Amino acid sequence: MRLEIIKSGKLAPQVNVAAGNLANQEAGDLILTRYNLINPLVLTAASCQTPSVHVAMGDDYQLHEFRNTGATSRTVRFDIGLNQCQTGINKVTYTLKATTPVIDAQKGVVALNASSTASGIGLQVMNDAEQPIVFDSPYTFGGFTTTGTSFNIPLSAAYYRLPTGDLKAGSANTEVTFIMNYL
Repeated sequence: MRLEIIKSGKLAPQVNVAAGNLANQEAGDLILTRYNLINPLVLTAASCQTPSVHVAMGDDYQLHEFRNTGATSRTVRFDIGLNQCQTGINKVTYTLKATTPVIDAQKGVVALNASSTASGIGLQVMNDAEQPIVFDSPYTFGGFTTTGTSFNIPLSAAYYRLPTGDLKAGSANTEVTFIMNYL
């Protein structure tokens, strides 16, 4: 027999599990085994500070750069910062979630937002090896160590010529949310 304590919801910054009886194994009215906690447990939720990221894509693009479907512009590198990471974290995963429609999930392409005036292009998000990020898929951050306190998750973005729609110059903005998990 084994008793496991499993987190099933949001964890407050600090949770105390009092010493005493946690559970019993019973058969009818007969108690076969008692599971007692001798010392109290203090569970501390650990996290890192993750500031918002603004990626300046630039404004000096030419329409001829996007003649063919799938053509991309130059890549712009950016980082998701993990600052002041607390002790107790052994692994960090992240997921990118589009706030605009996903055009091609496997290629990491999202639509521009409603305030954009450009058309015929989307934005492609990639990892540091310039492989597309699949939206709504968790990624393990391999650069995390338990001995550090601040890290950067390197990513990049590029404008991407869509297979449909007329190509038109204008403002080209979108938003993507990152979700961090500290394990």
